[in-house]
Amino acid sequence: MAQSLFGLDPNRDLRDEALDLALHHRPATPYPIRLALRVYQSAPRAFTAQAPRIAELIATSMQATTDPAQLSWLGRALGELGAGLPAEQAQVGAVRLVEAMGTTTDPRQLSRLGWALGELGAGLPAEQAQAGTVRLVEAMGATTDPRQLSRLGWALGELGAGLPAGQARAGAVRLVEAMGTTTDPWQLRRLGVALGKLGAKLPAEQARAGAVRLVEAMGTITDPYQLSGLGKALGGLGKWLPAEQARAVAVRLVKIMESPIDSNAFASLAAGLGDLPVTRNIAGIDTAPNLLQAPMAFGETREHLLRYYSRLAGVFETPEAFRTTDDLVAWVRAHGPSLDLTRPPRNPFR
Repeated sequence: MAQSLFGLDPNRDLRDEALDLALHHRPATPYPIRLALRVYQSAPRAFTAQAPRIAELIATSMQATTDPAQLSWLGRALGELGAGLPAEQAQVGAVRLVEAMGTTTDPRQLSRLGWALGELGAGLPAEQAQAGTVRLVEAMGATTDPRQLSRLGWALGELGAGLPAGQARAGAVRLVEAMGTTTDPWQLRRLGVALGKLGAKLPAEQARAGAVRLVEAMGTITDPYQLSGLGKALGGLGKWLPAEQARAVAVRLVKIMESPIDSNAFASLAAGLGDLPVTRNIAGIDTAPNLLQAPMAFGETREHLLRYYSRLAGVFETPEAFRTTDDLVAWVRAHGPSLDLTRPPRNPFR
């Protein structure tokens, strides 16, 4: 206890010994690299001085292999050093990943290498980010397989801030095109999630087209698990829906959430509901007891639902936005007295 209070680590000697063994183990196999990383991650501040040595171990291992699977794993390991990753080793790792991307046409390998490239985060040099995105988009242009396209699109999104706008648009176009060629709910879910991964780089035109396609698919499906998958995909794109479609989707999602579904489906649909750009509709708040009193409506799921009801009240992104159910009840008493939020919930979860 005293050691903890004074900031001392009773296991520091053991950690030092484990890290030393990992760094000096030859050959540098995945096991000592994992060990060195775990020791570093257990106390990054204490081992800040050792981060360059760990990075050098990983970078050296990357130069000694041409196996795409091994390189993608090592690249992600390099990224796990976070702020401790020196620029020199980040450059070495990025160059090796891009070189490997130039030697394969396998979409699975390319997506894994691209994912690893994105894991370098702020340490990813602009030149390699550009080269990696070009390679991923080229691969997306060479396939029509929805599964391959969703993997490649996901990897493209992992590049985050390093993703050039032109490449983001080209990737988004391919994903939307693929969404138009399939009616399989799970393929549509994967493609929609990949589209949403492009984040701030996602062009509005493709975001809207992807969201509309998901809504069309939801209109033909009754299976709650398939709907929850599409709802999860819609979560990253729903804000782009026109108001009328957003309201229609919201009504459909709420009805499904009031039916017997499991907690995972309920949470996925709540996430999609919270991002729909519905307009003010105080009468729609009448469903709040049914959803907010469900046993799975807690934590992040409850936050999604409160965001949805804040939109219906017209107070979303204002100081009056609902942060708790008490906020919602107080607002309804003042602005929608005809609504009875104290009634028993009409849902199958009681």
